[in-house]
Amino acid sequence: MIKQVSILSIFLLLISCSKNPIGPDNPPKGMVYVKGGTFIMGDIWGGGTFNETPTHEVTVSSFYIGKYEVSHAEYIKFLNILNVPSDGFYNGNKIIGINDKDCAISHNGLLFHFDSSYYANDEQCPVTFVTWYGACEYCNWLSQKEGLEEAYTISSDSVKCDWEANGYRLPTEAEWEYAARSGGRDDRKWSGTNIESDLDNFCWYASTTDIDEDGRGDKSFPVGIKQPNDLGIYDMSGNVLEWCWDWCVPYPSSSQTNPRGPDSGNYRVWRSSNWRDNACDCRTTSRNGRPPLLSIKSLGFRIARPK
Repeated sequence: MIKQVSILSIFLLLISCSKNPIGPDNPPKGMVYVKGGTFIMGDIWGGGTFNETPTHEVTVSSFYIGKYEVSHAEYIKFLNILNVPSDGFYNGNKIIGINDKDCAISHNGLLFHFDSSYYANDEQCPVTFVTWYGACEYCNWLSQKEGLEEAYTISSDSVKCDWEANGYRLPTEAEWEYAARSGGRDDRKWSGTNIESDLDNFCWYASTTDIDEDGRGDKSFPVGIKQPNDLGIYDMSGNVLEWCWDWCVPYPSSSQTNPRGPDSGNYRVWRSSNWRDNACDCRTTSRNGRPPLLSIKSLGFRIARPK
C-alpha cells in the first residue's frame, strides 16, 4: 500500500510539473512571446540619422523579451545575492556606476539598497548606471537562478555568447527593433503608434516629462505606466535607453537571418530613447553605441530569451 501511494504521488507530481509548460501561450514570467518573421530593418520612413541606413531585409526567429525594462529593485536583488563588492566591480569589470553622485543605488557597508536620486525616485524606475557587462552578468545570474543554461562566458576583457543556451541574454538589436515595431510592422514609427500626436500615450519623452501631474519632470519613471505596444511590451520608446548585444557598426545592405553583429568593435549598441529625447529620437529605428563599460543616468536594459 505504501508503495502504491508513493507511485501515485510521483505520478501526480509529474503531471503537476508538466502542466502549463513554457511556450507561446505561457511565456516566462515578466516576458512576452515574439513570433519570428521577416521585416525591413532601418529607417523606412526617412528623417533619421545616417547610421539607420541602408534599410535591409532581416529575418528573426521567435523569441521572448522582457515586458518591462529591468528595475532598480530587480538589479539590487541581483547585486546582493551575488555578493558583488561595494565598489560595483565583478569579474574584473565595472557593472554598476555606484560612485556616481546621481546613481540611485548605494551600499551601506553590508548591502546594496535603493537610495533615490534626482533622476530616479522610485525603485521601480528602470535601473540606470548599469554597464553592458553588468547587464550580461544579470542575465547569467537569472539563468543560474532558474536552472537554465548560462548564455554568456564573461572575462575581464571579453564576453562570448552561446546562442544555443536556453538562458537569458540581451536582445540583439534586430530582435529589439522587431519587437519594438510590434513584429516588424511598417506602421510603427514609434513603439505602439505611427502618429506623433499619440506618442504621449506610449512614451516618456521631452514632451511629457517637463511637467508631470505629480510635480516630477526631467527624470525616469516607474516601468509599465504608459500603454504597451501591440505585443504588450512597455517603454520601448522613451524612459531609458537600453543596451543590446551587438557591436555598433554600419548596417549591411544585404538580407540577413538572425544577425548578431561582428565579433569585435569599440561600441556596444543601445536602442530606444530616454525621457529627455524629442519625438524624432524616440523612433523605433533610432540607434547609437557607446563603450561597454559606460554607465550613465539614462541607460538601462531589458532581457531576452530564445524560444
